[in-house]
Amino acid sequence: MKRGVQSSSSPKNRRAITGKARLVRSSKLRDVMVIAEKEGLLQGERTQVVRGRMPEALVARAKKRTGIDSDTDLIEVIARQSLSSDFQGTLRRLKPEKRRAQLKPRAASELEFIGTTTRQPAKLLYDTTVYIDILQGRFPQQGEAMLRATEAWHSPVTEAELAAGCGLLDPVHPRTREIVEQVAAVIDRRPVYRTITPDPEIWREAGILSGVLARTQGYGREQRRRVLNDALLFETARKHGCVVLTRNVTDFDFLQQLDPSGYVLFYGIVAP
Repeated sequence: MKRGVQSSSSPKNRRAITGKARLVRSSKLRDVMVIAEKEGLLQGERTQVVRGRMPEALVARAKKRTGIDSDTDLIEVIARQSLSSDFQGTLRRLKPEKRRAQLKPRAASELEFIGTTTRQPAKLLYDTTVYIDILQGRFPQQGEAMLRATEAWHSPVTEAELAAGCGLLDPVHPRTREIVEQVAAVIDRRPVYRTITPDPEIWREAGILSGVLARTQGYGREQRRRVLNDALLFETARKHGCVVLTRNVTDFDFLQQLDPSGYVLFYGIVAP
């Protein structure tokens, strides 16, 4: 060994490496504590003791793979992982890399429509089309009984789309004020306790699905925005045990092909 070059196994280098590892773990712990505080997990008295018996070999392997020496630090890492975003898990579930071919619309006989389905959903999450068609008197009469017998759930996504429509209306048109008041009345009647806000997991899933559709179907910028909203509704319904109610057959057919664990109920409009 040349003079002046120290071995990585020398006591000085080992101390330096150990010091760096402690700094990394300390930084990770601070991140955990920030997340936990924002989630309100640090409130109350510290009365819970975490302990348990595990196979020695399992603990040794976990410490070896993480570079952690103490049991306390190992628990900190587990806590950090439980609070962090499970992006890899979402990728594993949806498998976007396997979606390479363009999707084809399914036949109507393969989809569930009001009037032909045998399903009686307990909870319906309304797409924006439902509010619009009810206001315009185009919602099918055979579906009205189902609406009365089923819990109606709502999303801020559809409220934003309805609000955008109000903003797009020509202010000088004679019917604009009337339409805006009708839309406002519909939104005001939506109970807060029946409104589901998409969480980070739903946003991740919707982002992946909308990206896959943009790639496989060749969607442009405007179509990408639209399908992201649809994907947010679809994944919100899937996570919370709702069925999406919509007349948007194309987009929700494709979303269900990408994630068959979600349910959609379609309907056709009544001609005025």
